[in-house]
Amino acid sequence: MPRFYFNVHFTRGPMVRDSVGIDLPSLDAASAQAQEGIRETIAMTVRDGQTVPFAAVEICDERQVRLLRLPFVECDPRRRRSESGP
Repeated sequence: MPRFYFNVHFTRGPMVRDSVGIDLPSLDAASAQAQEGIRETIAMTVRDGQTVPFAAVEICDERQVRLLRLPFVECDPRRRRSESGP
């Protein structure tokens, strides 16, 4: 099973590299895992009355080659509600 790494890009400041990674069956599974984590992070941050300090998560392979970049804004559940109308 391949190992995927989830590097976090902050809105301001450096990127934080995932040095541990997680074994998942596919890039689709890694993407789903990252999207769920992003949604949970946004929910906790908003609940606490803070601004989301993250810009994106990039999913990398074992060589730290970027396979996919997921901007937080694209995974924000509040965005989907506002786009679908009242």
